[in-house]
Amino acid sequence: MWAIFTIACFATNVNHDKTRVAPICTSQIFIASAPLDLNAIRKIQHFRDFKDEHINLGFTQTKRVWVKLHCVNTTVKTIKPIIKINNPLLEHVVFYDSSDGYRPHERGMLHITPSQKYIYPYYHFHLAPKQHKEIYIKIQNTTTALQFGIHMMDQKTVEQQEWKEQVSI
Repeated sequence: MWAIFTIACFATNVNHDKTRVAPICTSQIFIASAPLDLNAIRKIQHFRDFKDEHINLGFTQTKRVWVKLHCVNTTVKTIKPIIKINNPLLEHVVFYDSSDGYRPHERGMLHITPSQKYIYPYYHFHLAPKQHKEIYIKIQNTTTALQFGIHMMDQKTVEQQEWKEQVSI
C-alpha cells in the first residue's frame, strides 16, 4: 500500500511490493473572500504554493479556500488515487475534475448521501498512463472552523483508516 502523503509533497511513493504507485501532484491555494465560481477561479493568477500539512482559518463564514492540484501519472499503468480531506466537520467540499469537464462533485456534512460509507470527504479519480489532470477543490464552512489537511492514498489505506476511525467512535 502507499504511504500517506500530503498533497504538498512533490515526490511519488511506491510500496514495497511495487504494485501501487501514487501520482505526482503539485498544489496551490487561493483564499477567496467573495463567492467566485470555478470559471472565475480558473482565471486567477494569484494562487500560491501550498506546502502546509494543515490549514486553519478559524471561524469564518465569508472565506472559501480553493486548492488547485496538477497531477500526473508517470507510469505505464492506470492508477486510482483517492484524495482525503481530513476534517469530517467540513460543510461544503466540492471537487472539480478536468477529465469530466469540471463537473462539481459535492462532499461534506451538508452533502451526505445514503450510500456514503466514509466519515471524511473523499474523492476517487483515475489517471491513465502518462495522463495529466487538473483538479480544483473548493472548501467552505459557516458554522465550524475552516481547518483541514489534504492527503492522497489508495483504496486499501482508506478502508483501514476508516475502519479504525469508525471503531473508535
